[in-house]
Amino acid sequence: MKRQRPDSIRSIIETHFPGVRATEVPEFHRSVIEQAMNDPNDQRVLNLFVQAFTDDLTNLAMAQSEAQDRIDISSVWTDQDQQEYLEECKPDYALKLAEPGKIEEMLQLFTRNGRRHGNATIAKIEVRLHNPVGTWIHIVTDADGYFVYTLDELLENFELGLYVLRDFPNPKSNQREF
Repeated sequence: MKRQRPDSIRSIIETHFPGVRATEVPEFHRSVIEQAMNDPNDQRVLNLFVQAFTDDLTNLAMAQSEAQDRIDISSVWTDQDQQEYLEECKPDYALKLAEPGKIEEMLQLFTRNGRRHGNATIAKIEVRLHNPVGTWIHIVTDADGYFVYTLDELLENFELGLYVLRDFPNPKSNQREF
């Protein structure tokens, strides 16, 4: 008997990830769910996505927790006070204030170990459903180095920054194709 395919992103998320709201799923994962839904014969694609997204959810939750801890300027300030302060201090090179724990293109990254590499910027986020399966994040360092990490590796090497940047800090990086 053939298994019935879910008819919406919401039903897939509710089935496989109880407690996660569809609005909490990053856009780059939504596009993969849609791709899996368009091929009713390939349950394997959906299963691979569920496995990869389960890992990503764990890592994103840890990143959100770390980001909240780092942004907590003072126990006296409210979240609104912190938000206003960071917005007021936003440098010219920043496009906007980053949402704590949200991973998106052009998000600044702070190195955890300066002996390995410097600060960086997320250039591209790619979700692969073929070998190797998972979320792959392309980054460019301030010195124009280029790396591709899994979400787990990214969070192991970098802290998520406070701002989403307009351009890469190194002008040479702005000429790269991703």
